[in-house]
Amino acid sequence: MRATVVVDPETMDWSPCPDDLPPGATLKVLSADGDTGVVAALVKFPAGYMEPKHGHPCGHDIYIVQGALINAETGQATSKGMYFYAPAGDIHGPFQVPEDEDCVFLVVTDGPLFPLVKPE
Repeated sequence: MRATVVVDPETMDWSPCPDDLPPGATLKVLSADGDTGVVAALVKFPAGYMEPKHGHPCGHDIYIVQGALINAETGQATSKGMYFYAPAGDIHGPFQVPEDEDCVFLVVTDGPLFPLVKPE
């Protein structure tokens, strides 16, 4: 069981995301459980960033705090204030961040987020 966690993300530095993602993505891990792999983190994709089509070995919830992710294949936007859920192994994306603003989102997982699941 995870312990109670209270953090102020404003006092935390952005760290590079794992190498599974293209360079430029950063994160602030708010809470993590080393036994289960469960993670809560803020993730930032810079303006113009392209996240490739992928999946995760866990289910994950995303809430967009700033900016937007645009599905490059369908044009569907998930923007500030919107919520996205993908179950374990679900292939989603690719996602493009518009050129005018970074995208920051909260991600909460039900297990390890990496390694990415590649589309077949």
